[in-house]
Amino acid sequence: VVGDPKQAIYRFRRADIALYEAVKQRLVGDGATLLHLTTSFRAVPAIQTAINAAFEPIMQGDGQATYVPLVRHRTDSTTQPAVVALPVPLPYGKREVSNYAIEESYPDAVAAYIEHLIASPWTVADRKNERVKIASKHICLMFRRFQTFGRDLTRPYVKSLEARGIAHVLVGGRSFHDREEIEAARNALRAIEWPDDEFSVYATLRGPFFSFHDEDLVTFRHHHDRLNPISWIEPKPCEVPEVAAALRILGELHRTRNRRPIADTLMRLLAETRAHAGIAIWPAGEQALANLFRVTDLARRFEAGGATSFRAFIDRLDFDADRGRSPDAPVVEEGTEGVRIMTVHKAKGLEFPVVILCDPTAPLAPSEPSHYVDTERRLWLERIAGCVPTELRERAEEVIRRDREEEQRLAYVAVTRARDLLVVPVVGDEEREGWLESLAPVVHPTVATKRTPAPAPNCPHFGDDSVVVRSRDCERMPHDSVAPGLHVPRAGKHQVVWWDPHVLKLGAEIGGGLRQQHLLEADKTMERAKASEQAHTRWQERRAASLLKAIVPSLETKSVTEASRLELLEGDQPVAIEQTSIDRVNRPNGRRFGSLVHAVLAAIDLRGDDDHVRAVAVNQARLIDASPEEVAAAVVAIRAALAHPLMQRAAASPMLRREIPIVHDTPGLMLEGIIDLAFADADGWLVIDYKTDPELLPEVRAPYEAQVRAYAAAITAATQRPASAALLLI
Repeated sequence: VVGDPKQAIYRFRRADIALYEAVKQRLVGDGATLLHLTTSFRAVPAIQTAINAAFEPIMQGDGQATYVPLVRHRTDSTTQPAVVALPVPLPYGKREVSNYAIEESYPDAVAAYIEHLIASPWTVADRKNERVKIASKHICLMFRRFQTFGRDLTRPYVKSLEARGIAHVLVGGRSFHDREEIEAARNALRAIEWPDDEFSVYATLRGPFFSFHDEDLVTFRHHHDRLNPISWIEPKPCEVPEVAAALRILGELHRTRNRRPIADTLMRLLAETRAHAGIAIWPAGEQALANLFRVTDLARRFEAGGATSFRAFIDRLDFDADRGRSPDAPVVEEGTEGVRIMTVHKAKGLEFPVVILCDPTAPLAPSEPSHYVDTERRLWLERIAGCVPTELRERAEEVIRRDREEEQRLAYVAVTRARDLLVVPVVGDEEREGWLESLAPVVHPTVATKRTPAPAPNCPHFGDDSVVVRSRDCERMPHDSVAPGLHVPRAGKHQVVWWDPHVLKLGAEIGGGLRQQHLLEADKTMERAKASEQAHTRWQERRAASLLKAIVPSLETKSVTEASRLELLEGDQPVAIEQTSIDRVNRPNGRRFGSLVHAVLAAIDLRGDDDHVRAVAVNQARLIDASPEEVAAAVVAIRAALAHPLMQRAAASPMLRREIPIVHDTPGLMLEGIIDLAFADADGWLVIDYKTDPELLPEVRAPYEAQVRAYAAAITAATQRPASAALLLI
């Protein structure tokens, strides 16, 4: 049994540390050996020392985990710090430090610090233990929670990163659905699915994909009464032809939406509107395009999971948006470009070179008890609609204590994700309570030394105040703050660099960006324009060559039925023609009758009696709306088939297969199909294909024989045993 009680953070899923401790004690009592794994191969020694000093005093058993100190394996860097305290630049409200001011100011500081890290010469160790320059993919923003009182805490961080052009990957959270490009995509999908929904159509035409002005849309509707894409699939005279052309695009996409992949419909919309070019020059345009492509990836995953329709995908997006969820981006610890933004629960089991702790205002424990599990009575007790069960109220003190202990373990999990650099949020003028308060002793210096730091190695020149602006009515002064620089904290033998927020480039706004400024600059010599035209010509040539290559299929796939009809199947294996002795002419026929017979033969017990066959036939008939006459005829036909010697051999075979999907690779053609019945005996396999035709006409016999011959060849290729083929006329 392997477990780390210090990382028990899923009590809300009944992963209670008390249960783990009880099992451990029982195993030890029965003679098991307790072995502590103490060597940490992840973090550098400075981070390990800080973790040991922070959590050993508070993890002392008695309901909490018992702490086992980590032992060093790696070595510290001598040229850069491993633990950084990042002060909130503007922590003050009207008079005192406030949570609201911290939540407003800290995201900007985090993004500015990341911008500095990426531009700095600092390095981290990669998986090969080689030093590489810090990139955005090495950094993870670690949150305690993503939402509080319905507000998305990640949004300010995302906006601050985008203002600096820093790529990021949000793992869960509401920000994804609140973005303009995602709302525009959802509106467009609704307009395609429901062309009568004028609000969605109007929002799509007004949004970034088409960008029509209100005057154009109102004028069009005034002359033509409504904005309906279906009415404009066929061109006709119009007062505003551009709007009509846009409606025609939506109408065509509506008409074909369920005949092509969902992702293809969205990509066709982007291609028809040339939205790629327009969105690319947005502020943070690359991130916006990446988010749109993420919607197409979600569509592909949705279809791969057995999607039912285009409408079902829209419902799924709306459901996720209402619940404040986003589809997880594929996360590989260091394989995805961009800063990772995730909660501690999402990050458990992962590790990152740089971890920046966020959400500094999250409380250590709720003010009210969360839940209580009464194992003896097998009850889960929690608040519902503001009402508290009596048993939960009676144990409120115990439950809150357990909640507090789990929050401490949550902080432990967060800090142990870091390998080379751990960044902790602080307020320069005071120590704050919250989910990270256990780290205060290992980042805050003593009162006697907080104003006398040593120079920080390989860092900018720092000032003497870790608060950028204080409120006018604040009683604290700069000499009350921790001075930026290299400090020895109250607990632990490591060193901590208190950063100076004054050296960060704070207050970045989302603007046009350097790329757009270059586009607007005058090009008097025309050199840039010519170079751009040549680059575009080369791109067009490469694209044309790629398209020519792509239209040539590398593998052609056809169904066995289609291939037999087109006379693409070869072979001269003899096919046995068998039939039952019933009247097939004066009975119901047609595709539905044939489907009913096939469905019943796939589901029944081949040794079943008349009542069994009739019951299965009645059930199958409901699915395809077969008539009573067809049911009666099917029962007669199937009873006659079961009496045939081939079917009796099949019933007696220990290796019987029905409705087998097959894929058979032949020279130049991949065949797909479903075998009605196949069984094996001492002579090998026999493949039977059912036919319900009134009579076997010469023009259909050859395709039927080619079809069952191909099935037999597939069985032979798969089993390496000979297979014969037979047509059974039922």
